[in-house]
Amino acid sequence: MDLASDADKSELYRWLLVDKDSLEVTPLTFLSMDSSALSQERFFKQGYLSFDSEAAVFIHESSSVQKILQPGNMKTLPDLLVDAIKEFLV
Repeated sequence: MDLASDADKSELYRWLLVDKDSLEVTPLTFLSMDSSALSQERFFKQGYLSFDSEAAVFIHESSSVQKILQPGNMKTLPDLLVDAIKEFLV
């Protein structure tokens, strides 16, 4: 994708929320980001993500339920997940 060097970050970065049980893929609407020496934050219309090298927390806007996410030690994504994302993107 050819974008101007000053393109908005919402055009540069695309985020997807994938429910690993149902394999439902939902695009997240990027609003802003912040970072510190300890953590990164991403703000979306659908919720908030805070993460570091150890763990992440996603808070969905509609329910305010916190989902604690642990990074996996995977070199590749499981085929079911890859297929769900491919189907979403097509």
